[in-house]
Amino acid sequence: MRPASFLRSTRLEYRHPELADVPRMVGWINDPEVRRHLDQRVFPLGQQAEEEWVRGLPARVAARTDVVLLVLRQSDGEPVGSTGFHAMNWLARWAEFGILLGREHWNQGYGREVTSTMLRYAFQELHLDAVRLRVNASHQRARRAYVHAGFVEEGVLRRAAWVDGAYDDIAVMSVLKDEWRPDEGG
Repeated sequence: MRPASFLRSTRLEYRHPELADVPRMVGWINDPEVRRHLDQRVFPLGQQAEEEWVRGLPARVAARTDVVLLVLRQSDGEPVGSTGFHAMNWLARWAEFGILLGREHWNQGYGREVTSTMLRYAFQELHLDAVRLRVNASHQRARRAYVHAGFVEEGVLRRAAWVDGAYDDIAVMSVLKDEWRPDEGG
């Protein structure tokens, strides 16, 4: 029996990660092509560390600082990635958005669907006023997808990342609730 879904979108469902999901998550994070776009890109991640992180999620959810969801295809329950909101600021009503898709699930429109679903959740259910993200400036495909979803570039952190043996800038982007259009990105 599959664990209950928390959210659903056109092709995907979203639920809390379980310990049984850890090996797949570790595989995604340690994949060189995937991790080159992550903050934690130069240190390997082991299963025990990821298990501890998953075990710690209920405390972070209870503290209302993070929402982390595993993303699965509805058709067969196959995990395709994870997503969430981090560093949630309830006074100013904003959170930082994150998304990770396994390389085998790239170029299938899942990123746009996840982003659209999470923005809907942020603005309609969590009643946030802003969703922010950071992305490598050289990651043009991701930046285009975020713009498509309604994000606007706010600025650049110069030489803030080390990717493939060279410095990269980090683009800071956001979408505000009163600018967001539910039909974008989805």
